[in-house]
Amino acid sequence: NETPLGLAVQSVQASIDPKADRTWLDKPLLDRMSLFKNLLRSPEDQISILNQGSFEPLNLTQNEALHIVELQQQTPKPRRVMVSGQIDVLASKAQRIELLANGQRVKVLLETAPTEWRIGEQITVSGIGHYRADGTLLRIDADKVREARTSDRAFRHVARAETQRQQLDRQRREKNQ
Repeated sequence: NETPLGLAVQSVQASIDPKADRTWLDKPLLDRMSLFKNLLRSPEDQISILNQGSFEPLNLTQNEALHIVELQQQTPKPRRVMVSGQIDVLASKAQRIELLANGQRVKVLLETAPTEWRIGEQITVSGIGHYRADGTLLRIDADKVREARTSDRAFRHVARAETQRQQLDRQRREKNQ
């Protein structure tokens, strides 16, 4: 359901179900949801959320709350990014565009409606990049958008992000090869 409570329940359910679509869960949302662990102090504790049958009841256990914390710790922190690509989707009222950068779709949220841009134009966006737990870019909260320049070619590649732990693990694996 599209009520605030329904969306919150969907978020928690997605974070505890390994088969669920988690592509929209970002670090700030997981940071908030990880606070449930403070309320569940023993394995017998449980949080139940229901709303007169408008969505399936949620019963959150300590083990599930700890799973949310684990997912939150695996998710890289937001960081400044710059991406250059072609506008593929333009949603003026939603203040959102989608770019194609080397075949990868990048969602961009804008501070104002994108009235000066058109589908097919090459632009460069900079702002705060939010990541999924697997390190792929979820979206950019843009603070600057400009026409792409020839020198922006390096920003057509959308880099993955890693947590410090993921970086250390990768470096160990590379060293042992």
